[in-house]
This record gives sequence, structure tokens and C-alpha cells, in this order.
Amino acid sequence: MLSFILLLILVVLSIAFALLNAESVTLNYFVGEHTFPLSLLLFATLILGCVLSLLAQLKLLLQYRYKIHALKKKLSLSNQEINHLRVLPVRDVDP
Repeated sequence: MLSFILLLILVVLSIAFALLNAESVTLNYFVGEHTFPLSLLLFATLILGCVLSLLAQLKLLLQYRYKIHALKKKLSLSNQEINHLRVLPVRDVDP
């Protein structure tokens, strides 16, 4: 219920923001130009920034997952070795 209320507040604020920033802005790019509403351009820029930051974090996430997998495998092998050593009989060493 709380998440629904927060989502509703976010939607209302977004609509209010779009209404307050309804003027058009001309975007010039290399091969031409196009006119967009300011609120749409800001929203698109926000989404593009989020996507680019997620892509930048994806590399680190994959590296950490690989490292975790390698460490789990090493831990499993160590546990197997410890269990194997526990079943071996202890031998007395004569001087």
C-alpha cells in the first residue's frame, strides 16, 4: 500500500513537472535539429543516464559474480579436503 501511494505521488509530481515545463526546446545534433517539449527532453535524458550507469555497473557486477563463483568453488574444494583429512587415521611418528 505504501509503495502504491509513493508511486501515485511520483506520477502526480511528474505530471505537474511536465505541465510546468511545457515549452518547446530545439535540440541541435550533427545531422539536423528537432523540437521537443522540455519535460520530454529532460525525461529522456534521465532515462539515458540511468541506462548508461546500469551498463557501466554491469561489468563490475559480472566480475564480482565470477569472483564469487571461483571463491565458492575453492571453498568447496577446501571443505572436501578437510573432510577427507578427518577420516584418515592419525599415525604416530616414532623418533
